[in-house]
Amino acid sequence: MQVLIVPDHFKGCLTAGEAAAAMQAGFCDIFPDWQYQRLPLADGGEGTLDLLLQVLPGTRVATVVHDPLGREIQAHIGIVDGGHTAILEMAQASGLLLLDAKERDPLRTASTGTGEMIRAALDQGCQKIVMGIGGSASNDGGMGLLSALGIRFYDVEGQVLPPCGAALAQVRSIDAGRLDERLQNCGVEIICDVDSPLLGDSGATRMFGPQKGADQIAIEVLESGMKNFADCIEHSIGRDIRHIPGSGAAGGVGAACLAFLGARLRPGIDSIADLIDLDEKICAADLVLTGEGRIDAQTIRGKTIAGIAKRCQRLGKPLIVLAGSRSGETDVFRELGVDVILTSLPRLGEETELFREGADHLRETARNTAALLRLGGRLSLTSAQIFG
Repeated sequence: MQVLIVPDHFKGCLTAGEAAAAMQAGFCDIFPDWQYQRLPLADGGEGTLDLLLQVLPGTRVATVVHDPLGREIQAHIGIVDGGHTAILEMAQASGLLLLDAKERDPLRTASTGTGEMIRAALDQGCQKIVMGIGGSASNDGGMGLLSALGIRFYDVEGQVLPPCGAALAQVRSIDAGRLDERLQNCGVEIICDVDSPLLGDSGATRMFGPQKGADQIAIEVLESGMKNFADCIEHSIGRDIRHIPGSGAAGGVGAACLAFLGARLRPGIDSIADLIDLDEKICAADLVLTGEGRIDAQTIRGKTIAGIAKRCQRLGKPLIVLAGSRSGETDVFRELGVDVILTSLPRLGEETELFREGADHLRETARNTAALLRLGGRLSLTSAQIFG
């Protein structure tokens, strides 16, 4: 049996590589003679840069940027294609995991560091930028990113606004005249981990605001501000971008890149799959294993598992999902192409403790899954003997 193991990361608990190793270890307890191929994946969020630098010849360049709360940190960008193309990962500069739980506040956080990474890529002479925008901490509509590239936002009194989620409602005009001129000769491709629109129940704020630290009051403030910001963008560029799939990714960074950088938005897993020949690897497998920290409504919005499921369904390959936890109707995931979903959360408890034991729990879940497959094989053999 050929088993392909292609998980994403388990946020705050395991990297994609650690998750893949735990899954293989569990299966090997039951089927030590099977053949396993581990291929940790990413969909534009954490781990995207590492993954792409494994498959694309290039170098890693360090640069100083500002984190979501304005503190100086070091981030890395990838330079590939002989220096022509830069690979950026928003989570490096503006990621949720850069903040402690008590620091998460999308009214205050900004995407400025991501704009600084783009500027660093331009300083390297790159003429194409490929940027994954998953795992963000901000909900500022991309104000921070655009500010770092020269765009200014003004309030009703003509004062320049600081970029942050709380400022969205105060924007009255946008001056793009000082946008970095080097972007005119630089193509921008955005790898989105979700296909959410800018506004609404599945949009930037209502869908993802809570995980970034927004309570219900903050969500209403941010949603109202984002509506105002969308109106200002439309007035500035003469185009309504609020309903475009992916415009709500990364707290509206998708919309900002569409509107002012001329970016092309692509589902993250599709971009990654093309680069690593994922379809070919699925075709060669008898069984596919994947997983992530939580399976929920966000999963079907273009996350890694949704992309893998669609490919397995199209190519006729069985798919087992091992997740930390799950919410939502299982029928939705079956329609995507998932055959089995199993979760590894063993009990209720403190998040820190459960995360510390995450690899052990995932390995045990993988082992139990393999044991069920072995039992199913034995039962099939017994039935054939009785009724054959």
